Amino acid sequence: MSQTNPINLLRLPDVIKRMGGSKATIYNMINEGTFPVPVKMGARTSVFPEHEVVRLQHTIIAGASNEEVKKIVMDMQEMRKYSYPILLNVKPSGDG
Repeated sequence: MSQTNPINLLRLPDVIKRMGGSKATIYNMINEGTFPVPVKMGARTSVFPEHEVVRLQHTIIAGASNEEVKKIVMDMQEMRKYSYPILLNVKPSGDG
């Protein structure tokens, strides 16, 4: 039986503490494409995978341009489609 590492999930207040700013700042970044969209866990629950937040922090600290950040965010969003369904043993929806 294969094991996978647990995925730590952060709620918005935790993301705000890590990134600084405010709720509006995070949602503006999401709307600009410079922050990954949250994962819906239920009707009123959204979370952010911690590894995505950490990767974004490293990218920003490294001095990436807004366009580079947008590209990385797009890549992270794309990885969700193809990485997580593997864990559930289902095929991703979409193209193909």
